[in-house]
Amino acid sequence: MAGKASTTREPIGLVVKPKRLVDAQDTLTPAEAKMVRRGMKQIKEGRFKSWRDVKDELGR
Repeated sequence: MAGKASTTREPIGLVVKPKRLVDAQDTLTPAEAKMVRRGMKQIKEGRFKSWRDVKDELGR
């Protein structure tokens, strides 16, 4: 019987597991996501100040 396929049928399926669960409070609102994208764009364009410079300007 070598080379013959098995006559029993087994169900074939796919189990999808989430990579990680996220708490609903940990997600960004659309407005917050827009602010983050804007900030990331400013950083890429070099339009930012380092925290050290801000502290120096405030005199702390």
